[in-house]
Amino acid sequence: MVKMMHKSVLSFSSYCSYSSRRGMPFLHSTPLVALFHSQSSNPSRSGETHRGVSNVEDALKVFDEMLQSRPLPSVVRFTQVLAPLVKLKHYPTVLSLNSQMLLSGIRPNHYTLNITINCYCRLNRMDYALSLIHGSVLQNRVADAARIFSKIVVGGHCQPNVITFNTLIKGFCAIGNNTAAIQLLGKMEANGCQPDIITFNTIIDSLGKDTLVDEALNLFSEMVGRGIAPDLVTYNSLIQGVCNLGQWKEATRLLYEMDSQGIFPDVFTFSILADAFCKDGMVVQAKSVVQIMIQRGIEPDTVTYSSLMDGHCLQGEMDKAKQVFNLMVTKGSMVNVQSCSILINGYLKQKKMDKAYKIFKEMPLRGLVPNTVTYSTLIDGFVKAGRLQEAEKLFSEMQECGQLPDAIEVLREMEGSKLKPDVVTYTIVIEGLCNAGEVQSAKDLFCGLSPKGVQPDVRTYTIMISGLCKGGLLVEAEEMLRVMEQKGCSPYGCTYNTIIRGYINNNDTSRATSLIEEMSERGFSGDASTTELIVDLLSKDTADPVLLAWLKDKVYSSRRGMPFLHSIPLVPLFHSQSSNATKSGETHLKNGTSKPRVRNVEDALKVFDEMLQRCPLPSVVRFTQVLAPLVKLKHYPTVLSLTSQMLLSGIRPDDYTLNITINCYCRLNRMDYALSVLAHFFKLGLQPNVATLNTLIHGSVLQNRVADAARIFSKIVVGGHCQPNVITFNTLIKGFCAIGNNTAAIQLLGKMEANGCQPDIITFNTIIDSLGKDTLVDEALNLFSEMVGRGIAPDLVTYNSLIQGVCNLGQWKEATRLLYEMDSQGIFPDVFTFSILADAFCKDGMVVQAKSVVQIMIQRGIEPDTVTYSSLMDGHCLQGEMDKAKQVFNLMVTKGSMVNVQSCSILINGYLKQKKMDKAYKIFKEMPLRGLVPNTVTYSTLIDGFVKAGRLQEAEKLFSEMQECGQLPDVQIYNIILDGLCNNQQLSEAIEFLREMEGSKLKPDVVTYTIVIEGLCNAGEVQSAKDLFCGLSPKGVQPDVRTYTIMISGLCKGGLLVEAEEMLREMEQKGCSPNDCTYNTIIRGYINNNDTSRATSLIEEMSERGFSGDASTTELIVDLLSKDTVDPVLLAWLKDKLSSVP
Repeated sequence: MVKMMHKSVLSFSSYCSYSSRRGMPFLHSTPLVALFHSQSSNPSRSGETHRGVSNVEDALKVFDEMLQSRPLPSVVRFTQVLAPLVKLKHYPTVLSLNSQMLLSGIRPNHYTLNITINCYCRLNRMDYALSLIHGSVLQNRVADAARIFSKIVVGGHCQPNVITFNTLIKGFCAIGNNTAAIQLLGKMEANGCQPDIITFNTIIDSLGKDTLVDEALNLFSEMVGRGIAPDLVTYNSLIQGVCNLGQWKEATRLLYEMDSQGIFPDVFTFSILADAFCKDGMVVQAKSVVQIMIQRGIEPDTVTYSSLMDGHCLQGEMDKAKQVFNLMVTKGSMVNVQSCSILINGYLKQKKMDKAYKIFKEMPLRGLVPNTVTYSTLIDGFVKAGRLQEAEKLFSEMQECGQLPDAIEVLREMEGSKLKPDVVTYTIVIEGLCNAGEVQSAKDLFCGLSPKGVQPDVRTYTIMISGLCKGGLLVEAEEMLRVMEQKGCSPYGCTYNTIIRGYINNNDTSRATSLIEEMSERGFSGDASTTELIVDLLSKDTADPVLLAWLKDKVYSSRRGMPFLHSIPLVPLFHSQSSNATKSGETHLKNGTSKPRVRNVEDALKVFDEMLQRCPLPSVVRFTQVLAPLVKLKHYPTVLSLTSQMLLSGIRPDDYTLNITINCYCRLNRMDYALSVLAHFFKLGLQPNVATLNTLIHGSVLQNRVADAARIFSKIVVGGHCQPNVITFNTLIKGFCAIGNNTAAIQLLGKMEANGCQPDIITFNTIIDSLGKDTLVDEALNLFSEMVGRGIAPDLVTYNSLIQGVCNLGQWKEATRLLYEMDSQGIFPDVFTFSILADAFCKDGMVVQAKSVVQIMIQRGIEPDTVTYSSLMDGHCLQGEMDKAKQVFNLMVTKGSMVNVQSCSILINGYLKQKKMDKAYKIFKEMPLRGLVPNTVTYSTLIDGFVKAGRLQEAEKLFSEMQECGQLPDVQIYNIILDGLCNNQQLSEAIEFLREMEGSKLKPDVVTYTIVIEGLCNAGEVQSAKDLFCGLSPKGVQPDVRTYTIMISGLCKGGLLVEAEEMLREMEQKGCSPNDCTYNTIIRGYINNNDTSRATSLIEEMSERGFSGDASTTELIVDLLSKDTVDPVLLAWLKDKLSSVP
């Protein structure tokens, strides 16, 4: 019996395996237990229901009884047994029972199949579920979900409902693709589906989390405008968003609005507020929120208490934080991994290592498993405390527990893994090597960063400069200071202080004082360590003569005109002028305390809090010294939050504080708020200064709001509130040039002197470059002459801009002249100059000359860059030399991270032009392996190639893939796809595609409509083409000469000659003159319809307009004249024409 059963099992398993391969995946890998459960001896009648299915046993019993029934019950009855099991989450059992149904000959219906799909989704077997969106989203496979949606819905297999759209929108939001989510929202109505509150809440919540609060509020307004009432979830999402940005006023407004709608805050609302207060250092207010919760009968949860605990930790109030933690413990299972990590981090910040470690060791006793955050927090604390052995032990323990990492060894391990080190990683190791005196090793590591694609930041450079100074390599240190600027990384105060101390320690006070001057001009100040060194030198019996002379000069220059100043503190002598050190007697040193050292947000919050606790409160200058470093660290929302606290504490802002606030709002793209701060200047009796003006103009230009920048300039300058400087003018000129308004830029240049401001080299270079790019080379050369006439010497940037301009027009003689002139001025070409020349040669088909340029570069020790090689590659592609182009590409690959998206797109385009589709597609598929994300240009190039090759299916697949990857197609790509559909007679798909465009934010242009009109005319659907044509003007699209010509051609083919000629007259009335193609089209139409009289009249008219008959028209006339009986009208016209010829 056992053997027989075993044999049966094997046979059944083989059958299931075979069936699954035959397109029945639901028969694969089903548990055998359910297949061989006990058979009931009491079969039920077919009419019996599944009442009483509350567990697996019930379901199996009822299912067995139904299988014994004869005749078998309907599929509906069986499905009623499966549904409760799905709710009980017994997915494998459902699949097993479903298999038995199929084996028993019961045909599934759509509901049964949906249950099967749901079970496979829940079991993460997406390969077996082929028509699922929710399952894909659950597994974070949103691209798959979008493809499924497109395949089923666009294919017309079924009509999506609001749940379909909401699920896919949720998926897009989960991966941060808000744009795709909003686009899908826009498509809902087009698919006959109305969005609901869940749709809007999902997107509003996602926008808020991504700090896109304005967009969230706009969507909220749209929702209310549609008559959809907001609920608690809506308001919680909005409050979360505004609180994250410290917009307390807006949060208060929303709370009042909630109340007026009869919507009351829940535990989540209060937790959001408590967390936001704590993050802004307002723990008292957070505790008040918790008290209000309890008074309202709402029990605070783990999130609420964790936020409160975190607030106490940030304030250093560890006893209070532990009290909150203990309260959570007494309340049962409230403590989780995050709350433990918060307390551990708090203790570590207070250097209470043992208390932190105790919390960590107690976690397993509470049933909690420390995660990566917990371990990294604790390891970081032990490392900073110098307890490296314990840190390493924790690191090993972390790996042993399944939580994923001597310094160089760890770094090499990182480099060899998928987890690539970043600039912070390398900086840590470089600093370690420098501190250990291994400066050469540090140098080698530093020099290897760029080839790895890692760009050193200001901290990396400063540490390396410090190491070189300690090693006595002062010349190399100063060379590095200059190199960092050339590479676009500006030194900061710490960098200058480091190298200044290096020179002082190496007894070169002459160079040290020069650098102090340079540092001061840059707006930086000497720090405590540098000051101490100088004081020590001056305290010696024999003071350094160079230092003494410099100091006397500083004292003298600071006393001129100020006889009342008898003693000057040392530090302000080498502080920057912008720091206002002597304002109201305030200096960076006060009561022996240097200005606050703020290196991160935690430092700033700590210092700021301490200052708020003082009585009397420090001056606004001291508070501003905390804000300024935070601006450099780009923590703009934090700065604005702290500024609000200053105002609430009664600290009156000065002009410098207000300028900082304006700058932060500009950086956050909130120009409306920045301008409102400007009003505060006047309310407080302060005058906006040039820094205010420059900040506002720069902010507007950054957002491409140049007209606003010009208005601000006019209001402040013309109003006489402040005098603009060269930076003001240069910023506004740059803005005008960026939008192509060279005239306004030149006019502004003319106004500079009238405003007492001399233009500099940057002013002229900006305009010359813009004129050259717009092919206005003569104007650029005239401006160049004016610049030289003013005594401003041109630099390399000037000549590069001019050479670019003349090369774009193929003026090689002028380019050569400029190169000789550069040389005579002692200005030598750089990589940019050579790249301009190579690119211009390639575009003119002179690849040999371009290669010569590259050879000269290399001979001069100038390494060609990505732009140079890409130009050379493009030159070969234009000549059809694809093997040579690929050689250049391979050379770029061997040189490291030279290949970029543009170079790949060039090679792809080259292959497509040669019809080598597979090679082009191979380059495209290799891009992600090189860490490159194809852009719109790449996709449009490839899609166009596939369409032209007639491989429309692959083009459409790429189009879908592009959208799934977050790349938004532009009008050009839509036009390419439409053209392919029309050329392949897929007109219904083309019309559907057009409607999809019209329903999106991306509006079709005249080219789009012309493509579809031509497709309809070619298919003989002239009336549909006419309808589409007549609808253009109401849409704001004006037909061009090509559109009219195509429409006239369609009317002629349809025998509608009168309408065709009416359209010819109409186009002229509407300001669109017909061209030779238009005339030839209608003339052929009349000839083909045997109306030679009208054809000859139009030939005369065409001739008077200066156009001639084309080959097709001429061929038609010759054919008519070759017939046995020649058309008398045509013959008479021809004789008349011949007789008029002299």
